[in-house]
Amino acid sequence: MIQLNQPQQILIRNQDNIANGIKLILSNLLLDENQIIEHFIKISNYKNLDQLIIKLSNNLAKQKCVQFIFQFISQISNLSYLELDLYQNKLDINLGVSLPTNELCKWINLNALILDLGTNNIGSSGTKTLCQELVQLKNITILSLNLCKNNILNDGSANLGSAISCMPKIESLHLNIGDNKIDNQGVTLLLNSLQNCQTIKKLQLEVFENQIDGTGAINIGISISQLSNLNKLILNLNNNGIDSPGFNIMLQNISDSPSIQQMILLLLQNQASYMISSGQNIRNFKQLNYVHIQLSKIGHSQRQNLKIQHIKKCKKLVDYIFL
Repeated sequence: MIQLNQPQQILIRNQDNIANGIKLILSNLLLDENQIIEHFIKISNYKNLDQLIIKLSNNLAKQKCVQFIFQFISQISNLSYLELDLYQNKLDINLGVSLPTNELCKWINLNALILDLGTNNIGSSGTKTLCQELVQLKNITILSLNLCKNNILNDGSANLGSAISCMPKIESLHLNIGDNKIDNQGVTLLLNSLQNCQTIKKLQLEVFENQIDGTGAINIGISISQLSNLNKLILNLNNNGIDSPGFNIMLQNISDSPSIQQMILLLLQNQASYMISSGQNIRNFKQLNYVHIQLSKIGHSQRQNLKIQHIKKCKKLVDYIFL
């Protein structure tokens, strides 16, 4: 049961106590489209903003509302940070998902975009429309995009990779496409495109609960190893069909990366071979100083063996977690 909150409108002030941002919190209110639009009309006088944070999760927003929001935001010409949370609303591909044409490209100063569209039903077609807008954002350095549980297929995954590869300045990417209908082909096309993003320093990729097996995992490893400036990797592969050989080769490929310093790897499997290959491969990372690998519940004796046989031989590793 959703606990209903109260609407909140918070001014964000800079060091000089000047209001340069707004945080509008309408989460868990079950508002319909007209009610949501009314709240935006109330803040329509604010045009000169640097930051805008909008929390709209667990409401009843549909296409009309989203179009209004994007048109409203497009009028804020100086916006550099945008966080828009539309998690679990009523965006349905069957109703025709569309965003206002050429609205995003007006955000010429935008360098950080946090967009949560998780648990809707926008599909690959809606993803394609979104990607047509994303390619306009040439100054993005930070992108967080949640599209989990949206009935996205391989072509949607491929379009995402193509759009992100058009961002020449991107340094931090968080992409959640978990719980969709993406298999080896989709994730491979996505990662092949991301190889063009040599500016990426932090990558968080969540592809849990899809249809990826060992071959897909190997391709993920190959592509990640080509990101020459990557220093932090978070990879969530939970609840796929990745076998032990595929996992092992994936880690071997990732260990070829010249710059990874921190790695978090989530793959819930209960096989000793996964743990053994993890220990063997982390010794090959050249710059690794922190690793967190969650496979399954590992016994105390297994952890001790892992530490003695492998961890102590990792000269630069200063902290680790194995679960």
